[in-house]
Amino acid sequence: MVKKSLFFRGIFLLLGTAIGAGIFSLPYVFSLAGVWLAGGGMLLALATVLLVNLFYLKIISHVPGDHQLAGYGERFFGKKGKVAGGLLLLTSCWGAVLAYVILGSDFLSLLLGQSRSALAFLFWCWGTLFFWQGLKKMSKTETILTFLLLVLILVLPFWGKNFWRKENLNFFPFSLRFWWGPMVFSLSATSVVPEVEELLRRQRKLLIPVIIWGTVIPLFVYFLFAFTIWGITGAATTADALSGLLPWSKTLVKVGAAIGFLATFTSFLTLTDVIKETFQRDFSWREKTAKTGAVFLSFPAVFLSLEHFLPIISLTGALAVGGSGILIAVIFLRHFARRWEEKLAAFLVIFAFLGGIVSEFF
Repeated sequence: MVKKSLFFRGIFLLLGTAIGAGIFSLPYVFSLAGVWLAGGGMLLALATVLLVNLFYLKIISHVPGDHQLAGYGERFFGKKGKVAGGLLLLTSCWGAVLAYVILGSDFLSLLLGQSRSALAFLFWCWGTLFFWQGLKKMSKTETILTFLLLVLILVLPFWGKNFWRKENLNFFPFSLRFWWGPMVFSLSATSVVPEVEELLRRQRKLLIPVIIWGTVIPLFVYFLFAFTIWGITGAATTADALSGLLPWSKTLVKVGAAIGFLATFTSFLTLTDVIKETFQRDFSWREKTAKTGAVFLSFPAVFLSLEHFLPIISLTGALAVGGSGILIAVIFLRHFARRWEEKLAAFLVIFAFLGGIVSEFF
């Protein structure tokens, strides 16, 4: 029973991080790319992110002590590695929590019918309050919220089946605008792998299955959600997924807003903790100082609008998540890859992320 409990807690910790604000960008991203390019892109992003997570797990398992990416960067590349790892991880988490506050407050606005600006501050206050409860309580909360989120996503197609049309899905536009960044952003939960390893440290046999399942499950959730929304709204699909649904069903919008609030809130909790752990473990901040710094990094999102959402996650996915993945792959390649298959996998990951960074500027 203990093993099963830890197994599912580890999976839900990954799911709660991955399934966040990025999921709501995918219907619009899919509508730009078309069915084949969107599907292929998601599979490529999944393979890349899964390999990075497994590389990272290998590194964590062979380095004593608890660290975040900055600590592992310092271990293998000195102070420059520490600075690079710290900046990449913090930028990645920062971009994510900004997106979560922006989108989460908009979902609250849809649910409560109040001004987004006031609700953005309320979202941030709620997140801060839950975060201060600590990782143990937070992981239990995240398990419950993530489960409810998955139930809501499974229910959504049944609510929208009367509005869904196959002809709304276009197959060959082949637009790369906002393509790679949002997909990688949506699938990545690499920043929480150290927390998963810490949770399962006494049950190490569970680590690889948890990493695999926790990385792969979001793909199916994303396909279900993205194709449902896109099939309903077609060419009217919007960057936040929900506003395009208003002409069809206000009830669907309410359900989607509930999904959105749960998704953004759970990911906000987990990634704020990752920021705190980076400050505390790798930069030797005191715990209260690290917690305070972590929550205030997301505070500027209170003053941002929904227009900033897609550019933030696209840049964060391509640059920060991609840069972190490259650093992890280089560490793995130089110090842990022994077989030619492992070396080839590391090179392919580096190539994929470099290509994603370049594509962001064209």
